[in-house]
Amino acid sequence: MADFTPITVPVVSEPITYFHPTPLSARFTALLPVLSAHIEAERDLAHVDRWDMAFIDWLTEAERTRADLEAALNALCETEVQRLEDKPLLRMAMLTRMMLASEDAQEFLQLHSLPQRMPSMFRCAGD
Repeated sequence: MADFTPITVPVVSEPITYFHPTPLSARFTALLPVLSAHIEAERDLAHVDRWDMAFIDWLTEAERTRADLEAALNALCETEVQRLEDKPLLRMAMLTRMMLASEDAQEFLQLHSLPQRMPSMFRCAGD
């Protein structure tokens, strides 16, 4: 017969009471669906003629999601860091903003490689 052996602590499903999101971490969380919407809108335009009138709504949607993303990134980048764990989130938002504003593929790829070249700048303590 098998013995009953619990492998998780009894309070594992209880909400965490000691973590309170900072304004920066809350804005970063809110940024993720905005970023996702922008990526999806840009993917929709990837294989169509974006100037074809049949796709004008898709172009409008992509422009709107980009404006929303820029606003969310600007708001996040202006938010004050309150704890050490906010710093990598802020750096990632700043990097995303620079990548969004990059003018050519070389600049984009150079920015995209920053987390691999300087991983400690984008990690929280304990990683």
